[in-house]
Amino acid sequence: MAAAEKIAKAIATRVDAEEALKEAESEERKAYREAERNGWTKTELNKLKPVKKRHTPQQKKNTARAEDTSHTSSDNSANNTAQTAESSPASSTTQHGVMTNV
Repeated sequence: MAAAEKIAKAIATRVDAEEALKEAESEERKAYREAERNGWTKTELNKLKPVKKRHTPQQKKNTARAEDTSHTSSDNSANNTAQTAESSPASSTTQHGVMTNV
């Protein structure tokens, strides 16, 4: 029951924050319109807006992954050999099928 109450409280907090954001955005739009009426240009006002920064994904350094790399490379070579063997009969069948259709 406590978990459900915690979820409900979190949702209510989020909803309140979303409503506050909408209100703040509305006030911001009003302030920009008023500034334009007072002689500010859109170019000047755009300089006041914050620049959105791109978040670059950070690579996690995991030592276990380095160990897995050597293991998977041997698996990959075995898989490549199996795929090569499988692709050869399929290509000859395809060629044979093409010949019979000609």
